Amino acid sequence: MNFRADRKLWYNILMLILSMFGWWYAAGLREQLNRIKRMFVRVNDQFSIPLLAKTLFQPFRQISVGTVDGALEDKIRAWLDRVVSRLIGGFIRIMTMVVGLIALAGTAVVSLIMLAVWIAMPLLPFIGIIIMVYVGIPWENVGVPWI
Repeated sequence: MNFRADRKLWYNILMLILSMFGWWYAAGLREQLNRIKRMFVRVNDQFSIPLLAKTLFQPFRQISVGTVDGALEDKIRAWLDRVVSRLIGGFIRIMTMVVGLIALAGTAVVSLIMLAVWIAMPLLPFIGIIIMVYVGIPWENVGVPWI
């Protein structure tokens, strides 16, 4: 065996592994964080929670009775229509905001799981080997016929 060739081979393997870890925990992790940020932006854009909060008690679908000239009964009916329209609008916007906040919370949970899996993924083979050495091979005492 050529010692010099073996040394170069091991050096190349080591550099490959180190460059993979370097990419995984630098550029790859940065891309995952950008992906998570885009998920939050998409969910926030879908529900428009800040806009809903600003227009919370605007009339529903902007249906509004303008100023009414006429009898007192017509003015009361127009005022009541505006109040009911604003209450319906407020209720629908509050429900949409609640669903949006639940969606944001779900996105946060999924994002944390994605991030944890991304960070742990390259280490899982090493963790598996350590568990196998200290705990044993799972199929060792099961009586699997083909082993």
